[in-house]
Amino acid sequence: MNTDAWRTLALGEELLLPGLGLDTLHHVHAEDVAQIVRLCIDHPEQADHEAFHAVSAQALTLRGFAEAMAGWFGREAVLRFVPYEEFFAALPEPESASAREHITRSHVVSIDKARNRLGYHPRHSSLQAVTEAVDRLRADGRLGADLRR
Repeated sequence: MNTDAWRTLALGEELLLPGLGLDTLHHVHAEDVAQIVRLCIDHPEQADHEAFHAVSAQALTLRGFAEAMAGWFGREAVLRFVPYEEFFAALPEPESASAREHITRSHVVSIDKARNRLGYHPRHSSLQAVTEAVDRLRADGRLGADLRR
């Protein structure tokens, strides 16, 4: 929702991260969600009454994510780790509540069941899914005219 973190990383400015930045995020590309839905339709006998995780093959820590995205922008991440409450207080509402829910879940899930039963193989990593979205924001000037490609 908020593009400030991307802009901060793109400009090489200091980014706040909660705790030690070790909470995890596990993203997925829309094409990979479509893939798993298609596989369920194509293999109803394996999918019937089952639940599958539609995510990339690997989650990322907030720290690793920030460092990778800063590198994608051609920068080195400048990170400052703060207590969780300080981090969430620095965000405007409703982003603070949304970030709290998303980050504190720190989810990492397995795609093994979908891989073994359906042949699910995500084409995109978590980082690829996000860089594609951020690249679109950047191309549209939503990170600021100075960051347009």
